[in-house]
Amino acid sequence: MRQDLPVAQVLAEYAIEHHFGVKSSQTIWEEHLYELKGFYEIFGEGAVATIKAGASPERNLWPLLPRLTVSLARSEGFAPLTNLRSEVIAIADGCATVMCTSDDNLTEMVLRLNFAEERLQINVKDGLRTADDGSEGAARSYASVMRVVRDHILNGVLEVWDWDQRRLLGKCDAFIPLNIDLEATKRAYDSIIRNFENLAELRSKSGNFGGDQVRSSHHHRMTRHQTALKHASKDFENSGI
Repeated sequence: MRQDLPVAQVLAEYAIEHHFGVKSSQTIWEEHLYELKGFYEIFGEGAVATIKAGASPERNLWPLLPRLTVSLARSEGFAPLTNLRSEVIAIADGCATVMCTSDDNLTEMVLRLNFAEERLQINVKDGLRTADDGSEGAARSYASVMRVVRDHILNGVLEVWDWDQRRLLGKCDAFIPLNIDLEATKRAYDSIIRNFENLAELRSKSGNFGGDQVRSSHHHRMTRHQTALKHASKDFENSGI
């Protein structure tokens, strides 16, 4: 009888899913419906059906998005990616592209809502930008953004929240790094973060704007850090993108 238990378990799981409509965890993972669940509600069934068909709703039917926060699961959040202005900027090929911008206009992040494949696609390598205006805040923002990138590479789970409602709208699967020296990459990002935190302190003591010397030093750091990261990481990609 003990030998029959695996067969009985499989039959029970099949019955529960197909006769009672309770999906198994494996089915839920395979469908990935949780990745865009909240955005389905915002766009509406009609618009989503149109997008999935490869077309675009009329521009006046594109939804107004709430202010969004992009974070990592189990983190305390990251100031530059909190309470962002967000708008749909394109709909094509089964996807809606969303631009998120901080109120100081220094940080931008692109979200790709791939309704055709039921995927929330966020590329922190190419779709996340933060600018420098020479201020203390800009240096701190850069350090914080680099923490997001570092922690995401270290098997992080990106989440998108409705800031006003404190409601989870979607999340990606955990990042799976490939062809990467994790230790070297982490050291490179840790160095970047420390240096920009130090730069923020320097700017704070010099009254936010430190003139050409601070800007020149910042440019030198940027070039050096980009070179270090290039050598530390051959390539990395998210298996969910």
